[in-house]
Amino acid sequence: MNYRVLILRFLGLPFVVAAGLAASATDATAQLIVTPNIEELCRLAPRVTNRRTLIYVDLASIGKGKTDWGLSILNRLELGAREPLTILGVNPTNFEIKEVFDACYPVLTPSEIEETRAARGIWEKLVKLDPADQQRENLETFDARLRNSLNRLNGDADKFRVGNRRNILGAIAFDKNRFAERNAFYRVIIYTDGSIIDSGLDSNAPESQYVASLKEKYPTSRALTSRSSAFLELTML
Repeated sequence: MNYRVLILRFLGLPFVVAAGLAASATDATAQLIVTPNIEELCRLAPRVTNRRTLIYVDLASIGKGKTDWGLSILNRLELGAREPLTILGVNPTNFEIKEVFDACYPVLTPSEIEETRAARGIWEKLVKLDPADQQRENLETFDARLRNSLNRLNGDADKFRVGNRRNILGAIAFDKNRFAERNAFYRVIIYTDGSIIDSGLDSNAPESQYVASLKEKYPTSRALTSRSSAFLELTML
């Protein structure tokens, strides 16, 4: 069975390899925040993209002996300036979803750096770093936090035990409230090997029948696309 097609059809989302950034209208001359506090930067700086990236990691797919999954995720990020990134560990047996990382990508556009640099007064030059230097430090902090969150998922995966059910799609279906922002373009990356074990589902059934059975058992999946625009970028092992 083609698990890529199965997941796409179950979620009812269009597939794109790289979702484009949707720039929102902002005041180009708005004062930007030059701060080592990433949360403050994400909250106060003007928004330059409506895209949000969500990464669901199947804990059953990153167990012992699997070491390249984190690098695969890092290589697929391609985040835009101040794009929000959320990483979630998914237990496909009990459907528990644990958020391990939530922050925006703390960078300014080249024009924003130049505008901020030009607007700095003498005092700001004395007490604050140059915008490019501060950005460099912020990116180091962001990268350290991101890698720590992936290490936390490794720890959760070591504790995972497969039960009678293993269904990451069912777990994501119950996470529909995360897609509540109507103006957002959600890029969803699912890291999984595609294995599904669920009572009442016949793995030998034709693909269309299998997908229909999934939607019937987990109808909340339909709420995902009714709440917002979404793009699905699927990463498989």
